[in-house]
Amino acid sequence: MILVVNVEGAAKLPAYIKKGSLVPREYQLNIYLSALQGNTLVVLPTGLGKTIIAVLVAAKRFEEYPDEKIVVLAPTRPLAEQHASTFRSLTEADELRVLTGETSPDARKWYWNHSQFIFMTPQALENDLRNGRYDLSDVSLIVFDEAHHAVGDYPYVYIASKYVSEARHPLVLGLTASPGYSREHLEEILFNLHIKKVEARDERSPDVAAYVKGVTEKRVALELPAEILQVGRLLDQISEKYVERLSALGIRFRVSNVPIKYLLDVQDKLRKKIEAGTADSADFQAYGLLNNIIRVKHAKLLVEVEGVSSALTYMDEMEDEVAQSGATRSLKMLVNDWGEAKKKLLELQRSGLEHPKIPALISAVSEELSNTGSKILVFTHYRETARVLSSILRSVKGARPAPFLGQARKGEEKGMSQRDQMRVLDEFRSGLINVLVATQVAEEGLDVENCDLVVFYDNVPSAIRLIQRRGRTGRKREGKIVVLVTKGTADEMYHWISLRRKGTMGRLISASDRELPVSEGEIQPSFASDEARKTKINKGLLDFTEEMSSEAVTLDHHLEGSSLSRALKDLGVSYSLKDLGGNYVKVKDVVVRVVASSEVADLLSSGGLFEEAIFMKTLGKPIFIVEGIPPLLNSDEPGPRSSLLSIAVKYGVPFLPSSGPQDSASYIAAWALRNE
Repeated sequence: MILVVNVEGAAKLPAYIKKGSLVPREYQLNIYLSALQGNTLVVLPTGLGKTIIAVLVAAKRFEEYPDEKIVVLAPTRPLAEQHASTFRSLTEADELRVLTGETSPDARKWYWNHSQFIFMTPQALENDLRNGRYDLSDVSLIVFDEAHHAVGDYPYVYIASKYVSEARHPLVLGLTASPGYSREHLEEILFNLHIKKVEARDERSPDVAAYVKGVTEKRVALELPAEILQVGRLLDQISEKYVERLSALGIRFRVSNVPIKYLLDVQDKLRKKIEAGTADSADFQAYGLLNNIIRVKHAKLLVEVEGVSSALTYMDEMEDEVAQSGATRSLKMLVNDWGEAKKKLLELQRSGLEHPKIPALISAVSEELSNTGSKILVFTHYRETARVLSSILRSVKGARPAPFLGQARKGEEKGMSQRDQMRVLDEFRSGLINVLVATQVAEEGLDVENCDLVVFYDNVPSAIRLIQRRGRTGRKREGKIVVLVTKGTADEMYHWISLRRKGTMGRLISASDRELPVSEGEIQPSFASDEARKTKINKGLLDFTEEMSSEAVTLDHHLEGSSLSRALKDLGVSYSLKDLGGNYVKVKDVVVRVVASSEVADLLSSGGLFEEAIFMKTLGKPIFIVEGIPPLLNSDEPGPRSSLLSIAVKYGVPFLPSSGPQDSASYIAAWALRNE
């Protein structure tokens, strides 16, 4: 349905827009007119019509330069096809063509020379440009859809560089629901796409608010049963054993629960050594152990966040690989080592015990389907979980569920073909399917029908994906969101990270409207260059503790020589000294106060803990680390607990338990390594 803003908007439409096909909304018209003035990044939440803006700009550019081409780039073929369909329905252009890697290079070259509007995947265009099949001199507009991909070595970066250097009349239009949560990431996108201007809107923007319906959101926090927690502990023991073996090989991690990011960093170094032919037998052993730790962590994530069935499916896949010839020694070791954990999972499956998210999901779906004609979208990160949930939901009265998955890649059998994807979406629109259980493919770009209820079965630490998921409801009518969170797991951490990053992104975009980090004639990006990003490969095996040094750590000068400073030095963490106004540690934007358990009672009774919490908030984000359990908390007296709860809730200051200086220093070291 098209909402009419005013008749003046229709009068301003380009000549190549089909008469009667479109009356733009106020914000679409405003952004379109602005984007004609120079290279622009459009930031607009999912479901608010970014493609309409692209259609308007493209039609106007074709009107101005009728002998030149319009190119629309999208990360996937289905998305490119969808854009082509939209352009066909709204414009008078005759020669529209979709070109992807499935089109032969010779055919792409011919169609390029005989088409007006070209819709492509960036990989295909980059390949053609590098092979000199054609150039971009006669292109008057390139639309970069899902422009947040324009970082690193993604094809968008090369294409944009070629375009601005070759085109006679270049204009760049980037489209995204979110450019990321860091200023560095936004700068990189703008720099790589040669963009000087950001047009950003959210649901609260004055020219958007009239088109957005209300959304109610409910977070359901769930406790894991003891039986599932036990499986998680068994997997932790396996992981810890592999970490000890790595330590014996010279790769030492100073924190027990090593984040996967750092495991991947070390693994990448070893991979490069192997590829260069400089690796020895210890390198190969370490590479296999790192693989196994990552696999075990993934299995634990599935157990705690997704469910028993999803974890068992993953373990079965690993066992199938072992059954085939050519399986690595490390994988065979892993399958043997997690035998007890798998046995426990099988027992849970036979007993009928599943993840507590399952009954919570069934309840939410059942309640919504009591409303005639309701449509529900369930998001999950993993394909197997989507299949499992779709099967389970068939038992719900009135539910007609179906999984919606990404396309199968070469050698895979788990995805969906483009034809199957389009069929499922059509059936969802028609009501033949009323519950869509989808992976990330339904988050980005594809035209999924507006839903009455969106369920986050799991959570992802991404502002972009959070915004894309939320944008699937509350557009044409009021909507509801239910977020399922497993307490005390990565799921809960991801939930809060995504919310914080979304807030940071909102502030970043608001600031970009006032003061862009990229200005014409003086492009000085603060993000690291490709060379700066490359990690040095050490000779022999790697001691990861060398990379734990961080100038991001600042100690108040009174703490020099303390047990905490000595523990930090033992961990290999360097720090600077500064007068912070108290015994504080500053780690990037976080302020840490380490308190001995014996101090807590005095600080509470004197009000000192409240005063410190307020003062610390002036320095950054405050955290208290309490070494040991205060004796007063072992009593039945409710007062101390109430005071600590008040500080945590009212002032937003968390308390972290610590066994002593070494443990406290490990918190600080881990935070210094975070990529935030």
